Amino acid sequence: MGRVRGTWVVGAGALSLAALGGASGCGAGEDPCGAVEPAAVEVGTGVTAFEAVGDDGIEVGKAIRGYHLWVALRLRGFAPKAVAQIGAYDIDTGESLTYEEQRSVLQLEAGADGVAEIAGLRAVLTGDALPDLAGRKIRVSATVEDSCPATATGEVLTFISDVPPEGGWPGEGGAGP
Repeated sequence: MGRVRGTWVVGAGALSLAALGGASGCGAGEDPCGAVEPAAVEVGTGVTAFEAVGDDGIEVGKAIRGYHLWVALRLRGFAPKAVAQIGAYDIDTGESLTYEEQRSVLQLEAGADGVAEIAGLRAVLTGDALPDLAGRKIRVSATVEDSCPATATGEVLTFISDVPPEGGWPGEGGAGP
């Protein structure tokens, strides 16, 4: 598996694929778009490593500035720099539970198997989404694109397993898991 070299979260107004142009992260003379397999995105969870979402659902984290879902991605077929847009939606109503304009710039390093994994991405929940989150059935979706252009979307259907109490989980000083 590959590893992440870095991520940045920015507002949509400050980011476009043109901003990635020329900054591929490759060495001189390397073509980030050459001989790349079809793009694919697998959505999971995890703070420090990719974990498939299982039967126990996904947990809400609490940070100083609000609540979020921990999201991790397993990617194939992308250049070393890509942009991810992540969202969560109520399955029953279609309501967006996250801020739509949140995008993350990813610097990826694929392993020998061509897979790059990134963990610790936050899908920040809107204030309107907070009441009665536990048990809610959701769809977590991620669209990733690079300047080659490669684009793919992945999603996982799950439910919110637990929501931290006000102030965070005990012993964590208000931070989520």
